[in-house]
Amino acid sequence: TWRKWCSIGSAADFKTMTRTRLTDAGDLQEVPNSGEVPHGTAVEEYEQFNVTTYAKQFGITRKDVINDDQSMFTRVPENMGRRALNKVTNLVYSHLLANGNMADGIALFYATHLNLNTSNALAESAVEKAIYVFAQQKDKDGQPIHVTPRYLLVPPELTFTALRIVQSTLRIGTPASNAIIGDVNPLQGALEVIAEPLLSTSTISGYSATSWYVIGSPGEVDTVEVAFLNGNDAPTVERIENDPNILGLRYRVYIDAGCKALDFRGMQKNTA
Repeated sequence: TWRKWCSIGSAADFKTMTRTRLTDAGDLQEVPNSGEVPHGTAVEEYEQFNVTTYAKQFGITRKDVINDDQSMFTRVPENMGRRALNKVTNLVYSHLLANGNMADGIALFYATHLNLNTSNALAESAVEKAIYVFAQQKDKDGQPIHVTPRYLLVPPELTFTALRIVQSTLRIGTPASNAIIGDVNPLQGALEVIAEPLLSTSTISGYSATSWYVIGSPGEVDTVEVAFLNGNDAPTVERIENDPNILGLRYRVYIDAGCKALDFRGMQKNTA
């Protein structure tokens, strides 16, 4: 699910990378009769992170090689490749839920970043509030970012509530009554729902079955960048020499990846 709302980058090596944003401070000014164009200044923001290698090795026993009645040669490498891709997904959502500090020393989701709404359980009015607050975001030079949120990221427990809010033609009452209010639903089609199981998986620190997120398109605003070594976003599965004391085959799988939130303005967290 991360591919929808994250940007994908490339790293040349494993050294720390710096992602820089330049904000032109000040609005455009009228050109005087002399024709001289007024000068502006650039305000710089940056975030740093690096790519790391994640790997695992696995074996196929001699008995499985001889029998091969379960297509072990195909299933095992495929499953390990899938595990590698799942590792990238885990990196992204672990990073999101960890709510670590940005370069300004403030947590990604924080009141002063105007991207944390508390006591805002998922409901029609809460989504309206979230969109309104998102629209108030300003760049470092004090100018509105002019970005409309595109995604409603939720844990599985909130999937159908989210779908009712943004897909219903008419406004409805509480789930208990399910009464049709009658007005046209202004939120219909406003956001695309993304349901991600890791958001409420207890093995990840910061998990929640009630928190939800409003996120802008990575094509319009910086969100989280997922970088791969030399841009290779596919895992590598290869056969390696086995221990001579062990009968069978041995394989390994690895992927080089890293991720970092680049701008707090493109993401918003809402908690119940």
